[in-house]
Amino acid sequence: MNRTTLFMGIDVGVPLTNEQCKSLVKSNYKFVCRYYTDYLNPSQLWKLLSKAEAQMISNANLDIIAVYESNGLSKTYSREIGKKDCINAIKCAEKIGQPTNTTIYFSINSRFLAKNYNLQDIFNYFTGINGQMKLYKKATDCAGWNLGIYGSYNIIEYMLNKCEILNYWQTQIWSKQRISDKAHFLQSKLNTSECGIDPVDIDLAFNSDLGQFKI
Repeated sequence: MNRTTLFMGIDVGVPLTNEQCKSLVKSNYKFVCRYYTDYLNPSQLWKLLSKAEAQMISNANLDIIAVYESNGLSKTYSREIGKKDCINAIKCAEKIGQPTNTTIYFSINSRFLAKNYNLQDIFNYFTGINGQMKLYKKATDCAGWNLGIYGSYNIIEYMLNKCEILNYWQTQIWSKQRISDKAHFLQSKLNTSECGIDPVDIDLAFNSDLGQFKI
């Protein structure tokens, strides 16, 4: 179905420079998706959003969208892994000062369905995330962070209204040209070059509230 694009952003796996952020603003991009990950795993640190980068992005008047991803194509999904990933994501959010009541997206690898996994595994994974976030909220007496999901059309549709997921980010990969009418934004163009950033993905926002933030 056709969706109306309200504004655009990018997602990128490596840290940005100040000049790149300025160039994005001049080109009317409104947000940057950057990564949280397993901060105790040295092999994952290349993608990790730091507090200094988050401050630089915010100072450039770009919003940040936080997405948790670890282990790349070798990722597996279960309730226990969901709990662990949520703990890591919370630590990352605390380190950079992400405001509560904004969203942390959890990435489901776009090739998941091609590996013949059971979609129940994704439900179990988010059950673990949701349960751990509730424990954090109770232990700290704070609002915590909202849950978002990144994945293909089938994954977005399957997880609608489950596990208290608030925000939905769809990728075109493995989506067969379909766009969910519940997707808040869409990863529409992948591995391109924009504003001196290469490679970068382009995202189209269909909703004004994506759970974005500045620090």
